[in-house]
Amino acid sequence: MTTILRRSLFTGLAIGAGAALAGQAAAQPSSGGATSEDLSRSQQRLTSAASFVPLPRATAPVMTRFGPRGTLVAEMCLDVPEAALRGRITAIGPRLRDAMRQALATYASVHLRPGAPPDADQLARMMQQSVDRSLGQAGARLLITDLILQQA
Repeated sequence: MTTILRRSLFTGLAIGAGAALAGQAAAQPSSGGATSEDLSRSQQRLTSAASFVPLPRATAPVMTRFGPRGTLVAEMCLDVPEAALRGRITAIGPRLRDAMRQALATYASVHLRPGAPPDADQLARMMQQSVDRSLGQAGARLLITDLILQQA
């Protein structure tokens, strides 16, 4: 009986390892270096339109005076019709993401009321202002795709 258990365990491990290696090989880019297109393709695309720039998920702790109460999670993208502005967004990506995370953290710790759902309109206004400030101009429209409040 122990031999049967060992065989099924070994078979399960071998199948799992093979699947993991196959998935890892499929995720590897074919070229030597990752380009900005590869990075944007790794994010979830809402549409095939070139004007949409996906952004990574942003999280912020929801704080009260008694300590952490949960986490606010936002997934978003930018609609940028101008190609030159899309290039600028790629160039200042880390600074832009930091400004957006800062706006999310400010909303989560100051504006989110205990027991109330998050106000997506107010959060979108705050994040849009941070995007416009980071870019130094208007022209990129922020779209929030998911907004989740995880209670602690």
